[in-house]
Amino acid sequence: MIGSSTKIARREFLALGLGAAAAGLAACSSGGSKGSYDDGYSAGYAAGLEAGKAEAESSAKAEAEAAESSIPASGIEYTINKASLAAEKYALRGTGVAIVLEVMAKNVSDEVQSAFFTGNAMSAYQDGKALGQASDVEGYEYVSGTEIKPGVTLDGWIAYELLDETTPVEIEADTTSSVNGQPYYGLANPQTIDPTTL
Repeated sequence: MIGSSTKIARREFLALGLGAAAAGLAACSSGGSKGSYDDGYSAGYAAGLEAGKAEAESSAKAEAEAAESSIPASGIEYTINKASLAAEKYALRGTGVAIVLEVMAKNVSDEVQSAFFTGNAMSAYQDGKALGQASDVEGYEYVSGTEIKPGVTLDGWIAYELLDETTPVEIEADTTSSVNGQPYYGLANPQTIDPTTL
């Protein structure tokens, strides 16, 4: 699929090529020049071709850098597939009720990475207050992490202790840990979930 940026680059390429060709023809038609129409056209075409090639290389490099910077440092990006409420087996604080996120971990890097299902994979807040991880939830068995190859996904769940059962829960990518300015984990679909609808 050709993007708008590619179409613009081609227009610029043609404009550069035609402009250079016109300059070459003008030089050929001047009294002191011995060049022919074909010489001017060839020179202009070559100049346009070089300019278009340089711009395409620059654009490709910028796109590659942008794609690389969007990959989390861990190489793992999570997607929330479903949310539900469940009772905690051992509540440390809050209501004794947890919001359980059924998630998919995907290796979005070019190397084998370890995928885990822990509370620090993303951040959860109620009324601006961070929620703690709920590790023992009724009806859910522990899912251990494992190494996965590039492009491979792994299903699991992550739960957080609710402070109350009515305030919306904001789920965001975790920004508290990063490597060279990149978030350690990625979250494909940050969202706000109303626990009263679960």
